[in-house]
Amino acid sequence: MYIDEKTHNSTLKRSILEEKDLLICIAGTLGRSAIITKDQLPANTNQAVCFIRFIKKEDVLVKFAQLIISSSLVQESLIKQTKAVAIPNLTLEIIGNCIIPIPPLSEQIRIVDKIEKLFDAVEIINTKYNTIKELQEKLKAKIIDLAIKGKLTQQLSTDEPSSKLIEKIVDKKHKLMKEGKIKKENLSVIYKDADNQFYEKFDDGKSINITNSIPFKLPENWRWTRLNALLSVKGGKRIPKGSSFSKNITKHIYIRVSDMKNNTITKQDIKYISDDVFEKIKNYTISKKDLYLTIAGTIGKVGIVPDFFDNMNLTENAVKLTNIEPIEKKYLMYCINSDFVQSQFTDKTTQVAQPKLAIKRIETTLIPLPPLEEQKRMVFQLQQLLNIL
Repeated sequence: MYIDEKTHNSTLKRSILEEKDLLICIAGTLGRSAIITKDQLPANTNQAVCFIRFIKKEDVLVKFAQLIISSSLVQESLIKQTKAVAIPNLTLEIIGNCIIPIPPLSEQIRIVDKIEKLFDAVEIINTKYNTIKELQEKLKAKIIDLAIKGKLTQQLSTDEPSSKLIEKIVDKKHKLMKEGKIKKENLSVIYKDADNQFYEKFDDGKSINITNSIPFKLPENWRWTRLNALLSVKGGKRIPKGSSFSKNITKHIYIRVSDMKNNTITKQDIKYISDDVFEKIKNYTISKKDLYLTIAGTIGKVGIVPDFFDNMNLTENAVKLTNIEPIEKKYLMYCINSDFVQSQFTDKTTQVAQPKLAIKRIETTLIPLPPLEEQKRMVFQLQQLLNIL
């Protein structure tokens, strides 16, 4: 953030910083610190940050002071003295009265030197760890990529072709639509014609050539399909305006995007809603038979719903993929996790202040579908391989 020269030298004159000033955050994220370097000047600070200016600006003294202030001993002491208000803050008095141990200068030099060497070692370890994690993620992505292209599992002639599976699912969906049990949709079937071209035929009779949209070749008994031909996509619901989470544990958990991690839902920091709030949004729950998919902010995170969260309320920032059977649910999860499907979500995401993926766009996602028995074999192999990583 930059300000003009006039503001720097007038209204913010008292906050003009100098080299080796020690900054301390006193509002918001309390206790964080930093040392001003020459290349950061000229600079000012706002009301959320105070600074300590040393009489003797020796490097070791400034660095030692920052280390002490960053220690758990001092941080806990500062936090205890903050006022319990909506936005906790430290005062200059609290900072000024903070008691810190000061060893002789020679020992300060040894302490700072030792800690800096340790920090350098930790940084090297973190860099190597992050590199390994990055390689792991790339390897996982490659394994899933091979899987959804039919290069991980053996194709067996005894498997019922996925074209038959898609036909059964679509027939079932047509029946449910006719009975009014699910919403009416213009479903489609993708097939390869005698001219070696791919076509998509819709319920309304329309047929279009989609050969240019087919990204890679599939095994003979696999088929391409749209996601809505396999299942239903249904949204979650926000808490009604004026309502809030319950302060007590209730029968109703409200599942947020922040709870959705590593293809599952975590129990850490669970939020609950009251019976009254539940009554207003009771139709927007997710089942252990479903998959969740995040659609706002963080796009495309998908995962299993543990039994603990069965029939709990779902945030408006996610959807549930429901009526999945007879598709192998975990195959679908891995497929959606693939770079191929994730790139489709990126292309379909509305570019607004908070990126959002519309349900209609999710439904048209292109999916490679193996026979059901091969889906099961693939899930087993993927779990074996990914668990090693």
